[in-house]
Amino acid sequence: LKAGEYPCMFVFPQCPEDTFWAARVESILRFIDQLIKAYDIDEDRIYLTGLSMGGFGTWYTAMAAPGRFAAIAPVCGGGMAWNADVLTMPVWAFHGAEDKSVAVFHSDDMVARMRKHGLDVRYSRFDGVGHDVWKKTYDEELLNWFLQHKKK
Repeated sequence: LKAGEYPCMFVFPQCPEDTFWAARVESILRFIDQLIKAYDIDEDRIYLTGLSMGGFGTWYTAMAAPGRFAAIAPVCGGGMAWNADVLTMPVWAFHGAEDKSVAVFHSDDMVARMRKHGLDVRYSRFDGVGHDVWKKTYDEELLNWFLQHKKK
């Protein structure tokens, strides 16, 4: 990707030490509000993704504020599957089937619950891949998938 090639901004926050993203949902939402004000961001085109602990944070943040995001892409994370039916935005989840750090059942359960409720979910579960599934995730295909979605 080249600078200026896509009409978007990428922000990569790092979780403070001694905590985890799922416990910082309110901080994430406040941070997004600050970015919207500072950079005049189109609120119909806010996307969320994260990997590993950030994958959990993606699920949890989207469940806490389902009306905020145009689409999400949690990578090797999980959430509260019993609450997945609140997710109103398109989801593309990714997980390596051989992940030893975050068991694949976390994504399997979230996706199964969404499918049970007829929600818009796509799932890429890679056989033979471990925790480093992001090597197969963050590419132009995902970026273009994000950009085709606007908040409903």
